[in-house]
Amino acid sequence: MMPGVRVRRRRAAVLAAGVLILGIGSEAALAQYHYVYRGQPVPLALRADLLASFAADGDEAATVLRNFGAAPAEADWAGPRGWSMFTALSSKARPEDVEALVAAAADMPAVEFASPVFIDRLGGPLVVTPDILVAFDPTVPPDERRRLLDRVVGGHLLDENWARMEGVYRVRSLSRNGFDVLREANALSIEPGVRFAEPDMIFSGRASLICTPNDSLYPSLWGLNQASDVDMDAPEAWQITRGSAAIRVVVIDVGVQQDHPDMNQAPGADFTGSGGGGGPVNQCDNHGTAVAGCVSATIDNALGVVGLAPLCLSASARCFNSNLSCNGSWSGQASWTVAALDWAQSSGARVTNNSNYYGFTSSAIEQKYNDTRNAGIVHFASAGNDSSATIGYPASLPTVNAIAALSQSGARASFSNWGTGLDFSAPGVGIWSTDRTGSDGYTASDYASVQGTSFASPYSAAVAALLLSYNPGLSAPQVESTMAAGCTDLGTAGYDTDFGWGMVNAYATLLQFASPPAPPGPFSLMLPEEAAVAVADRPVFMWSASAGAVEYSLTVDDNANFGSVDYSAAGIAGTSHQPPQALEQNRTYYWRVTAVNCIGQAGATPASGSFSTWLDCNDNDVPDAVDISGGFSQDCNKNGQPDECDLVAAFRASSADMTPINRNVSQTFSYAARPAVASVSLAFSAFADLNFASESFDVRINGVSVGTAFGPAGQDCPLTPSQETLMVPAATYNALITTGGPTDLTVVASTGVDETCAPASWVSVIITYVGVATSADENSNQTPDECENPFALGDMNCDGNIDVLDINPFILALSDPIAYAAQYPTCDINNGDINNDGNVDVLDINPFVALLVG
Repeated sequence: MMPGVRVRRRRAAVLAAGVLILGIGSEAALAQYHYVYRGQPVPLALRADLLASFAADGDEAATVLRNFGAAPAEADWAGPRGWSMFTALSSKARPEDVEALVAAAADMPAVEFASPVFIDRLGGPLVVTPDILVAFDPTVPPDERRRLLDRVVGGHLLDENWARMEGVYRVRSLSRNGFDVLREANALSIEPGVRFAEPDMIFSGRASLICTPNDSLYPSLWGLNQASDVDMDAPEAWQITRGSAAIRVVVIDVGVQQDHPDMNQAPGADFTGSGGGGGPVNQCDNHGTAVAGCVSATIDNALGVVGLAPLCLSASARCFNSNLSCNGSWSGQASWTVAALDWAQSSGARVTNNSNYYGFTSSAIEQKYNDTRNAGIVHFASAGNDSSATIGYPASLPTVNAIAALSQSGARASFSNWGTGLDFSAPGVGIWSTDRTGSDGYTASDYASVQGTSFASPYSAAVAALLLSYNPGLSAPQVESTMAAGCTDLGTAGYDTDFGWGMVNAYATLLQFASPPAPPGPFSLMLPEEAAVAVADRPVFMWSASAGAVEYSLTVDDNANFGSVDYSAAGIAGTSHQPPQALEQNRTYYWRVTAVNCIGQAGATPASGSFSTWLDCNDNDVPDAVDISGGFSQDCNKNGQPDECDLVAAFRASSADMTPINRNVSQTFSYAARPAVASVSLAFSAFADLNFASESFDVRINGVSVGTAFGPAGQDCPLTPSQETLMVPAATYNALITTGGPTDLTVVASTGVDETCAPASWVSVIITYVGVATSADENSNQTPDECENPFALGDMNCDGNIDVLDINPFILALSDPIAYAAQYPTCDINNGDINNDGNVDVLDINPFVALLVG
């Protein structure tokens, strides 16, 4: 069996035992640790540079460990009381060195417990504590449970039926070493009758809200956030507050569906005498549900939309009966609106919204709006959809904030009213919001795209709700003046009757009282180390934590200016990442990481790093050079790769990005070629001026054209590179290549290809095919034929075997070469030159004996 094969089998065996192989830095680092979850080993990746300790007197322990050579680390780590973290070794230290360090620290009187630090699923620190959580099957008697705990752990029983869970125990190990506790827990987990056993780990976590909620229609909610930043800056505002359930927004309308699955609301009330309890009564009562969704549709629940003040509560005050023509008209009484405003006041609401305009003006309604505003309630109403310079009623009341509608560009919507008394503007075109569920509502869906000042108004009301959530002591005039100061000014500078104070902005409004959240803090790249060589082709990238970061993005390229990205990943929650696909082997790569939160982003220090991937032709996760130097694989023909790779018939050659490429500049990639036995695949990627069918690349092998790439398949400087594969018949390919030597593949651009891309245009190619192996192996012994000795060494009787029957012929060859030649005429006496020194003599005896005994 070849040594390289043994390496692969040994690797498979340790993987089965729960060991994970990670390519980190300049060598394959072995993570030899795991815990057991649901009966399966979960690999633990070791942070070799960190040590965690527990001590009641943390200062004394820190002093002792500092004298021991450890330095305080992870300043932002909020471990439990008494726990500290230290840096003591290099990130590339061997696991056995880390075990020795933890054992030495655990022996110090000032240190009560020492633990290694692993990497949890979010990339944060994972620390072993002395406590083990154990669950037994009901069939195991209590006495047997205690005997088992005493035998495996020998610790202190802290709790039986812990947390009121039958058969679950919490036991504290007598060991002061985290490695020991991990082994004890794993040993318990495989005992008969044990359902689970695990250390009570200290792990990391994060809030569930990220800058981009997972609500499915969120990307369509331009009013909350869009690339042009003509929006209300909702993600930034949510870093300060998402609202409070103590702040209630009363929606005066035709009713809001009370059991909508995507709405955060308090129970409503009906003031029409219809008994609907605040919900819709007839098939046309659709408007209110869409209005309320703009305020408090639930956030981050993987459903539909999200409101601007998602943790505030909407409360429906049904004041109108929709006419059965379903054209948006309704009937109502002044007393109903007055009663609704009074209910808002008595229920503690701080904001009302009335996305309607009345055909009647009422002194009673005006009085109640005035009284409730003086009581601290802020009122909002839609300006109207008549394309008129007259504000509708009740928005025209001085105690009610009148709201105009805006389009995505920030222009006033064509339908929106404006004029004297206009207070604010807000998004009101193409607004996705909640719809009544099932067959009711505007659509058959639970959501609808709507437009009108009806939806600009609740967005403005939601800004007030967010502000009051942060500062509930504000009066109604203070809320209004703060919102005015936070508006994005539109039209004529300052207040105007076209936009009021401008477009409401939730974030800028909150900043009148709140300190701005900070962008991500500084951080640094860690692994792979700068200019590392022989890095795994699926490296684990690691970086330090950036304070305030919500997520990270990683970019990897073989170009230092990152003009042609080879791999990228966004939305990384932790501080490490391993690409799912392998990078190209034996290539230099550059990488960078960006920390992101809703306020901004920050790059690492240094801004980027570089590393070179290994050559691992036998795919055993060990660099070829290590295979050869360590004796795991032979290289009998001294060509720099293990012998087993010489016998492989699959070939791959990959160029770096060749730049520039245009009608004036061709590009050539040289590689060692072997004859092909089937068609050869030339897979091209390009970032170039290729947007016309007449714009293409002529592909040449050693100067002879083998076909054309792109043309109709090309694009003009695309965000994702253009891709096309050219297949070359084996006969054509074989006739053109230089076997075993440098073969040139040249790419020549047509006359229409101008270099118009920024950064510079480029092209790359990956050549794959089945070909003739570098070395033949006619006897199928997994050794290249050129490495075979022409003589069957030791087979002195030429029977095809090396055994005891060769002893007498060998002695005869040593004592009488002529007699040997006469007796064995088909054999070559040089079969006896076992030590390969050119002579058959007594010096071959010991090697011959060794050959016989294996």
